[in-house]
Amino acid sequence: MFFGPRLKTVFASRWNALIWSLGILLTAYCTVPVADKARQQQAVKSEVKASASDTADMVERRREAFERERRLEQAGR
Repeated sequence: MFFGPRLKTVFASRWNALIWSLGILLTAYCTVPVADKARQQQAVKSEVKASASDTADMVERRREAFERERRLEQAGR
C-alpha cells in the first residue's frame, strides 16, 4: 500500500533503521528551500511588482497627457 520497505524490515536491525533515517533526513534536506533563497525570491517578486506598478503609472500619465493634448487641439479648431 505504501512506498518503501515495511517497517518490520526497516527496524529489524539498528543499521537498517539508521540507513532508513538517513534517507529520510537527506530527502528533507534536499526538498526544504534555504531561507536566504526564499528571501531573495521574495525580494525579486516585490521588485517586479513595484516595477509593474511604476509602468502602470507611467502609462496612465502618458494617456492623460495625450488626452489633454487632444482636447487642446480640438479646442483650437
